[in-house]
Amino acid sequence: MEKISDATKFTKPIQILAAWLITMFLMSTSFLTAAANISNTNWLAVLLVIASILCVPIFLFGLFKLQTKYRAEMQDDEYYSAHLKMKFSYDTEQKEEIIEPITETNNSNNDDLAINSATASDQTIITINSSIKNLKEISEKLAKESIYISDKFDSKFDDDHYHLSFGDGVNIETLRKVISVCKENGLSSLSFSKNTAAISKIYIGSMGYKRADRLILRADNTTLNDLLANKSLNLKMLKSVIVTHGEKNRTL
Repeated sequence: MEKISDATKFTKPIQILAAWLITMFLMSTSFLTAAANISNTNWLAVLLVIASILCVPIFLFGLFKLQTKYRAEMQDDEYYSAHLKMKFSYDTEQKEEIIEPITETNNSNNDDLAINSATASDQTIITINSSIKNLKEISEKLAKESIYISDKFDSKFDDDHYHLSFGDGVNIETLRKVISVCKENGLSSLSFSKNTAAISKIYIGSMGYKRADRLILRADNTTLNDLLANKSLNLKMLKSVIVTHGEKNRTL
């Protein structure tokens, strides 16, 4: 019992399950033993027997919850740590790992697409929807600006909603160039993503336009065009324009 009661002894999730089952066995056994030793009060013995029976489904239900609702928490530290680094992104409609941007470049090619771990001049990560039709053309135009695609994500692309989204921490000059290139290729809208997974990231072909609570700015907005031409443009100014002129209507 000393090992079961000492929380410092638990170093593996499987030990919690074992302790759970042992506790169930000990409680049921205690109730039955007590019931067997009661001779005067029959009703109390009956209650103890009922309690010992009820212990089993209650503990098994708790075990079921641990293995379903808290399955991630029941993994070993290595796997649970990886789980904590993953966060669902509304921009890609899948889970993304929350990582610090990598500044070391990698010049390897992937399917004729210029891929870099990050741009050398800043820590902005460019990720693009692999379903976008003019993916190679966009990649080549960005490469001419010394901007490289960092990663790709697989989501169903809608030609009527060619959307770009970005998070906090992106380099404004990189973002300006990406928006300009995408506008040349039919960009319809853009938005700012508050998602933690979007920090320092730009999503080309983003699914962010589906968010009913997100402000969407049309790419043909005249204020946006004037702002992109402004040499003193900063991220705060762009976010302000999205708040002022953006709309929550999904029809773009």
